Amino acid sequence: MANDAAAVLADFTATFDVTRDAAFTEATLLDLIDTLACGAAGADAEGVRELLSVTRDWGGKAEAALWFTGLRMPGPAAALYNGMLSHAVEYDDTHDLGVLHAGVTVIPAVIAAAERRERLSGAELLSAIATGVEVACRLALATRIGPGVSGWLLTPLCGTFGAAAGAARALGLDAERTVHAFGLAYAQVAGNGQATIDGGLSKRMQAGFAARSGLLGAVLASAGLTGARNVFEGTRGYYKVYHRGEYDRSALVDGLGEKLAVGDLSYKPYPCCRWTHAALEAAMDLRKRGVLPEKVARIDVAVNHQAYMSTGQPLADKQRPANVVTSQFSIPYAVSLAFNQGRVGLDDFKPNAIARPHIVALAERVSVGAIDDWSASGSRGISPARVSVMMHDGQHVESEVLVPTGTGRDSGTSGLIRRKLIDCCGHGGIATAAASSLLAELDALPSTADAVPLFNRLPIVDAGRSDA
Repeated sequence: MANDAAAVLADFTATFDVTRDAAFTEATLLDLIDTLACGAAGADAEGVRELLSVTRDWGGKAEAALWFTGLRMPGPAAALYNGMLSHAVEYDDTHDLGVLHAGVTVIPAVIAAAERRERLSGAELLSAIATGVEVACRLALATRIGPGVSGWLLTPLCGTFGAAAGAARALGLDAERTVHAFGLAYAQVAGNGQATIDGGLSKRMQAGFAARSGLLGAVLASAGLTGARNVFEGTRGYYKVYHRGEYDRSALVDGLGEKLAVGDLSYKPYPCCRWTHAALEAAMDLRKRGVLPEKVARIDVAVNHQAYMSTGQPLADKQRPANVVTSQFSIPYAVSLAFNQGRVGLDDFKPNAIARPHIVALAERVSVGAIDDWSASGSRGISPARVSVMMHDGQHVESEVLVPTGTGRDSGTSGLIRRKLIDCCGHGGIATAAASSLLAELDALPSTADAVPLFNRLPIVDAGRSDA
């Protein structure tokens, strides 16, 4: 066999220049803006303030920023906090075919690495983000067994390697040292979907664990430590150990640099699992056609098997979410919001909001099932959805959404993400003027000689300041 894919990906990581193509640069910048937006919105999410308290109690070298707090901590602690912060409200990017979130693992690790290095141009920072996202997404795309079947979560598994790649690039490692960063990351890689079923806050922490592990792998490699070399295709490499050897090597290494995965990311219009989006948009369509909650006797939602496993069962738990994490991964809850309100927003995923009687009452009339044809032809990627409603008067109506909105190639995505930053900053109590100033600095990043100071002067979110 040719060299392990680790060597191929390491060479790409060490040499690729995102600024050679304006479209690559803009796509990478959008992911950075979106990730920071989600971070601004996440400061008051369950678990984030508790993690902040633990992090402050441990203390340590003031090396890297805890975003939107005004605090600085050791790089691994910052990567963990910023990864959780940006993932907590379930509003962050997705690679729909890869079935993972990329920015929330890669970007915290890249920025912490840049802060450790103390100076890094905006172009190099964006190149580090782009290469890290590429590695994470290609690893996810290459596996033939999706997370809804395997039980793994690809965000932390593949994101650990993406974070290692991005951090290695930000630290200026050559290809040889980057291979060792992958090997040291492999020694730490983990992540599973049980928390999405049980509603554990560890679901949102796993992005931070991946960012921390990837950063640590890169920093240790820079210090001369070594890891496995045949990381992905060895006898006990990643694909054999984690994915039963079921992977497509061409998806992993072919055409590197010709097209970037960061340009294929989707950006969520709703702060809940992407697998709920087609169903809630079908519900919104029916609401616009006059189907209101008081008219509804029963709602049947059909999706593919992976969406069903992740957001449709156990049905009783999804109909009446016991906690915010479960509500973020519930088709019945999302569909009820859509029918009742015609919109789904950040304030709908808070402890008091998920217990609203009229929302729960309609959610309890929603059932979810899997369509075999969709499961066979689209077991990876974001599921279509068919919402069928039986009304009290006996009338039957339905709506089907094959692809929900939010793909990176949707017209207007650039403007929507920039407005999302302003809105999410507002959610965190940041004044519009301060948010607009941050956006202007981010837009200037590609030509900035030193990007590091920007992350040390992020505006402070109220929730971060109140945890003093």
